Order: sequence, then structure tokens, then C-alpha cells
Amino acid sequence: MIFSAQFFPFAALRSISPAIVDYVSVWLPVSYCVDAFRSLLVGLPAGYPELAPLSVEIPIVVVFGVVSPIVGYLIYKRAERSARRKGNLGEY
Repeated sequence: MIFSAQFFPFAALRSISPAIVDYVSVWLPVSYCVDAFRSLLVGLPAGYPELAPLSVEIPIVVVFGVVSPIVGYLIYKRAERSARRKGNLGEY
């Protein structure tokens, strides 16, 4: 949550440690969600969005929103299949 800057702008994080914040933030899809939402909410003033243009952030957000549930479902089914095979599904 800290590296996605949900509670304050990325500029505030960069004042602490710019290299680490930039490196971690660009790998978190949630960062793009937060940045796009904040940018649209404040009316796109100068300097916003902070990570990438909206033409880049919106597709990242859409892909993340579509792919995440699919990956989560596949991981769940794999874990369930493994638990059934080992016979420990009844423990949970």
C-alpha cells in the first residue's frame, strides 16, 4: 500500500527515496490504478498523472482487472485439486 501511494502522491514518496520508490511502484499494477483515479479525480492538473500518461495507465488497469481474477481462479483450482488428491480438504 505504501509503494502504490494510496494515501499521498508519488512526489511525497520520492522525497524519501526516489530510486526505490520508482523501481517498486512501476511494477505494481495497483499504483497505476491509484494514479489514474487520483489524476481523473483532481481534473488532470499539470504533473498528473505521475507514473505514465493515461493512455498507458488505463490499459494496464483494464488488463490487471481482467487477468487477476482469472489467475486467482486458476491458482485456487490448483490448490483445491492438490488438497483433494492428498485427502486433506476436509481439514479446512
